[in-house]
Amino acid sequence: MDIRVRFTARIPVRPVRLIAEGCGLSRAAVERLVAEGKLVSAVRLSGKLSGDFTFTLKR
Repeated sequence: MDIRVRFTARIPVRPVRLIAEGCGLSRAAVERLVAEGKLVSAVRLSGKLSGDFTFTLKR
């Protein structure tokens, strides 16, 4: 599943936290998916972003 996140305002957020909220997961679960290579993105998901990004959730 490919997901695009678009920002209407340039407010810095942590992508892991945003993905966790949007998918109904804990931050630890999202970080585990990243570590397992099941959640990938061209941008670094740790830290803060204020621009649009995409990520892929693999089965």
